[in-house]
Parts: sequence; C-alpha cells; structure tokens
Amino acid sequence: MFEYNDELKKLPILDEKVVKDRYKKLVKVLLTEDEFNESEKTIDSFFKEGASGFILHKSLLEHCQKADNRSWLYDLWLNMYLEYRAEIAINVNYYAVLKNQEFKDELSHAQILAIAIHSMTKLYFSIIDESLPAEKRRDTAICMKNYEHILGATRIADYEKDDYLLKNKNKESNHVIFIYKGYMYKVLVSDNNAIPYSPASIEKTIRSIIYDVNQADESENIGIITSAKRDKAAFLSKKLKHSLLNTENFNCINEAIAVFCLDDKCKHSTDFTEDFLISNGINRYFDKSTQVILTEDKEIGINNEHSHADASLYSLVLSSLYHNLISYKEILSEENLTKVPYRKLTWETKSDTKIQIRQTIKEHQKHAASKYTKDSSFYNFGKNKIKEYKISPDAFFHLALQLAQYRSFGSLRSTYEAIDMREYREGRTECTRPLNEDSKKFAQNFDVLNDKKNTHEIKTLLDNAIKSHGSNIKDIKNGYGIERYLFGLEEMNQTYIKDTLANRFFSDTAYKRLKEDFLSTSNFGGEHIKAFGFGNVHRDGYGIGYSVNSEHIAITISSDIKNKEKSEELIENLHQSLQDIKCIYEEYK
Repeated sequence: MFEYNDELKKLPILDEKVVKDRYKKLVKVLLTEDEFNESEKTIDSFFKEGASGFILHKSLLEHCQKADNRSWLYDLWLNMYLEYRAEIAINVNYYAVLKNQEFKDELSHAQILAIAIHSMTKLYFSIIDESLPAEKRRDTAICMKNYEHILGATRIADYEKDDYLLKNKNKESNHVIFIYKGYMYKVLVSDNNAIPYSPASIEKTIRSIIYDVNQADESENIGIITSAKRDKAAFLSKKLKHSLLNTENFNCINEAIAVFCLDDKCKHSTDFTEDFLISNGINRYFDKSTQVILTEDKEIGINNEHSHADASLYSLVLSSLYHNLISYKEILSEENLTKVPYRKLTWETKSDTKIQIRQTIKEHQKHAASKYTKDSSFYNFGKNKIKEYKISPDAFFHLALQLAQYRSFGSLRSTYEAIDMREYREGRTECTRPLNEDSKKFAQNFDVLNDKKNTHEIKTLLDNAIKSHGSNIKDIKNGYGIERYLFGLEEMNQTYIKDTLANRFFSDTAYKRLKEDFLSTSNFGGEHIKAFGFGNVHRDGYGIGYSVNSEHIAITISSDIKNKEKSEELIENLHQSLQDIKCIYEEYK
C-alpha cells in the first residue's frame, strides 16, 4: 500500500513573484478595468519586497520546515474544516449515487445492505493491514495515506473547533451502525477470530432488525443532532453524554467502520438526489466519515463527512461496492449461515432534551426546504464523441459551462474546479479557475459570431480556450497552483502576523471576487456512478457535480431554493451549449 511513498514529492511553496503574476491573471477577468487598476496597487504593495507578502511568505516557510516531511498544507486545511461552525449536512458533506439497473430488481433491501456492509468490511481490512494495492497515475506515485480516514473515522462536535477521531485498528469483533427509521443498531461484521461474517449471514440479521423496528414506536432520533450548527451539535452531544449509557453509545458509533442507512420513502422528495444530499436528517449520522444510504427505491450511494477525505478517494470504494453488487449471485450463494450478533442502541433522554431534538428536526427541515438539488444529466453524447475532436472532455464541459453562465446571467463570475493533488505527500486538492482570459473571450463572443455564421473565429476562440484550460491544469499538477499558497498566507496572517496591509489585501475586491466561487464544480465518477453532488458554496451561487462518461454526462446542480428557476435556466443553457460546441467541432472534423 505504501511501497511508493519514497517517490512522493512534497507540495512546494512558490516564489512570491510567480504568485503575484499568476494572481493578477486570475483576478483580471473578474474585474472592470478601473477595479483592476485599483486592486493592482494593493497587490503590488502586498508583494513588494520586505512588505506583508514577504513577511507572510517567510512565516509560511517556517511553518513548512516545522512540518518536516509532511505536507505544510495538511493541518491548515483540516483545521479549516473543523473550525466551520454552520451545518455540515448540506453545506460541507458530499454524496455519490451508484447505477443500480443490474441488481435493483434482483436483490432485496436487506441483500443490498448485506453486500455493502461486507464490501466495506473487506476494504477496511485491506487498509489497516496495508494490503490495498498502491496506486500510480501515469507512472506517478499517488499518496495512499488518506485511505486510513475513509472508514472508521468520525468528526466530533465541539465548541469553536470540532475534534476528529480514528477508530482503533483491529480486525477482531468489528462492527457497523445500521440506522432504520431513526433507530440505531450495532451490527458485528467480524468475529473474535477476525473472520468477516458472510453477506448471507448479515442479510438475515438485517431482516430481523427491519422486522423489529417495524413493530416499534417512534425512535429517539439521536442522529438529527449531527445536522445542527456545530456549536449546537456540541451542546446536545455533551448534554446527552451526562448519561454513561449515552456515552457508551457515542463511543460505539465512533468505533464503527461506517454507518448504513435504510430509508423509507421520503414524502417530500421530488428527485433522488435530495435523499442523498438533504434527507429528513432523522435517518442519518452526518459526522461519520462514510454513510452508505439505501432508499426505498433501491438507490444506493454515500454521504461523506469532508474534513479528512476528498471525493477522489471514494472512486475505489464505490467501484469495489458496485462490482460486489453486480456479482451478487456468487456473493450470496453461501448455505451455512452464522448468527451475527447485534443490539439496539437505547438512549436516555430527558424531557428537555427531547424538546431540543424535536426543535433540531424542525431546524433541519427548514434548512432542507431552503435548498434545491436535481439530477440534470445530459444524454446526447459523452466523452467518446468529444475525444473524436482530440480535445479534453473536461475542457469541453467547462467551456460549455462558461458559455451557459454568460447566457444565463449576462456576466461571468468566479468558477471553482477542484483538482486532485494526491501526487504529493498527504495531497488534498488545489483549484483551477476555468474562467480565464481565453474562456471569457469565447463565452462573450460565441453568440455574436454564431449569428454572423463566423464559425472559423469561434473555432479559433475555442481552441485557445481549450489550450488554456489544459495548460492551467498541467501547471497546477506540477505544483504551480497559487490558491492553497494564498490560503496559507492568510492563515499565517490570522494566526501570527495580523498585519494591516495583509488584511487590506485579503479584503480587497479582487480577492473577494476570486473567492466567492459563484459556480463551484467538481468532477467525480466512472461509468458506475449515476450522480455526484454537493451543496452550493456561495449563498446566491450553484454547486455542480459532473462526470463526463462514455455516452453521457452525469450532472447534478444545487442552489438555494430561491434560485431554482435560475438553476433550471443554467442547466438548460448548459445542455444547449454542449450541443452548440459539438456543432462547431463537427463542422471542422
């Protein structure tokens, strides 16, 4: 698993002059000429030798030296997540949903869950015994360290800054938490000899639990506390822990490999993505690193806590799960069943706590009602067609998105696209900005030139924008991304320096305009992924998860509910823009 560790590079800290030049290019496309001229004074003053940028750069270098052989960014980035105080359920967590056509009609809910539980158990064992195959990407070593955080990890609510707990590494007597109708059950997945229970044996146990719950009264709905703002989640969990029994229950959840949720039909759900991003909050535990969710309609996917693990790590998780689900005949063939121990988690809740839990349910419902999400996939073509034009499918998608943004809003605002950086030790993400000088020229001029039937000029603008997109990503992969560096400087200023000129730089129009992330996008997938998404980052912005698959493009969009119509317009324009760009390339094939 770690045999390529010595090949991993440490994330570099860039030269200030390189950062200054790149930063100016990034923000110039977001500002008017007068705004840029004004901001340029602040930028030049900040990066002047001996000034604030120089001092913060030196402080960041010292921080890097203290990190020794680790990533200078890792702890800073983790703290950013743990210090977040709003609700993580919709604002931070992300989800992915598997295709289910090959097993939906053949397997029961209990069978699907049993296979998923067994799959995650085997994966967890391969991680802790380090037998998981080490990865390379185009002969470049990939950091495997954060696989240790995808299972058996829990975010712990606390005041001001959350904590984070990783379960003890062992194969004996492991368990998962199964949640159904708000009831939580501890289900063992391996015995005292570290042998995993079979899927068929686990299936029998799941059936028993489902039967028991269907005979029971309403549950305590303890999981809902993880949907609250973090300080309230801390208050409620600490209050519940006044009981020794409740403390033991929380410890049981923390020591679980993962949480598995079986949902009833959501009465208010109009799109399956709502079940995975929003839900009613009762049948969830949002603080667990991995929640596997199965809906009444047999949609299966994940909702993950984001602080220690980015979505790219779950490509392997979901690929393995999907393979096991479509191989169900072989996996469920065992005849000799073993009794799988399980027990219900019972909670001691006082009357005032019950009132606060009911209030938290209402608060989550209100928050959920303020959000909009929809599967908006495009089925006319996918990467097989795009590759005929010998261009990057990712660049193709983002040029269409910028054109759609301009058609929808008449302007172009900051777009964030996460870039996986696992080629570096403890690598997390950098970001590229698909809106640049070339993509801006393309988006602003496409319709004017198209009306004039000047497709040659459109093709030239397209080619330039495609080239810029690819060049930017290549630079970032080579360690020339600047936004994590700027984040590091900002952290140094807030923690140590607290410089007035630095404050002016980080509150300047240019920096705020860049960081607003009006369109927040992320590419995640594979042919087995039906949907991937997350909440909008900007209050008036849009979250767009996508995957350019062979014959279609999986797309989900999220926004505040007040922007539902604009979300629909943006998607309609995105679909049309994809078609329009294809027409240009078809003409010049």
